[in-house]
Amino acid sequence: MASTEETAGEKAPEKMITDQEEGSDTEEGLLGGASQEDATSVSSSILNDDDDDEEEDGINVTIRKVDTPKPAIQPNDVDKEEWVELSGFQRRKYSKLRNNGVPRAKALALAQQKAPPSTPKRTRNLNDTNESEDNPNHKRKKGFSPHTSVNTRLGNVRQGIPAATPAQYNEVAQYVRVGILPPDYPQRQLTDKQMQTVQEAILYNVTRQQKELFKPKFSNCWQRHGCLVINCQNIQTAEWLENLVSAMKPWEGAELLAIDANNIPRLEVLIGFFPQSVADDDQAIKTYIESQNDGLFTGNWRIIERRVLFENHVEWLFTVDDASMNHFKDNKFHINYKFGQTNIRKKT
Repeated sequence: MASTEETAGEKAPEKMITDQEEGSDTEEGLLGGASQEDATSVSSSILNDDDDDEEEDGINVTIRKVDTPKPAIQPNDVDKEEWVELSGFQRRKYSKLRNNGVPRAKALALAQQKAPPSTPKRTRNLNDTNESEDNPNHKRKKGFSPHTSVNTRLGNVRQGIPAATPAQYNEVAQYVRVGILPPDYPQRQLTDKQMQTVQEAILYNVTRQQKELFKPKFSNCWQRHGCLVINCQNIQTAEWLENLVSAMKPWEGAELLAIDANNIPRLEVLIGFFPQSVADDDQAIKTYIESQNDGLFTGNWRIIERRVLFENHVEWLFTVDDASMNHFKDNKFHINYKFGQTNIRKKT
């Protein structure tokens, strides 16, 4: 019996060793035939087992990681000798051409072509002004006349070619502005009807120059704050007009004076507010003012503009004589009007 047990005990370790060797051979065979990812998964599953199982089995496993280089990825339809490195822009251009059905060789050649040098913005603008078949003048095509340069206009003047241009500065500087007004202006001002009569009288005397050597020439005429202003084209016309106005009597008792318009006394334009007066005309408002204010006379007042405010109130833009202006200053620009007082102020 003892010999039998010893024999069995001696044979048991040999069998265990044989099983371990077979198991290790089997694992090496499995790991050798599997890929790197399979080997990693197997090693993870073995390492995650409990330590108790490893102690019971008595198996030590060693895993070797093999670094295998990844194969170079190349296009399916390109050999390694034919592949050419492209920049990012060239790759995008190549892909676009290939997507449009362009053959590979042609697409590669087009992608490698260098872009033409860009034209500076100033050069482009200068080229746009050139007239050619490729670059027509769009303004001339639409009917607009092209702008001529200063040299071109000066050349036309030297050659005697007339140009449709406004009056030059030296011509405008020769204009003489004459004012026609009463001698005691602005205390006394011309009415609209009187200024119209003065214009008619001047034109009548102009027609009498038909057979005369001198021809009066004017450029403009307008009414301004109780006086008439006329633009004369030359000093001779201004002198002729001055002599005519001083002797002219367009109505009985008329007294007129022709002076340089720059010497016309400047009038203060006032703004007056008259409440509840939309139904009253300008003369009725003047009557209320004279009837309620001592020493204030409206005969020389001139109404420039009448406005209606808030449906019931009236606003004036008007000028007054010196006596009325002094009255306003003494009373702090307040006047009595209807059932209260109203304010007069200067136009700024």
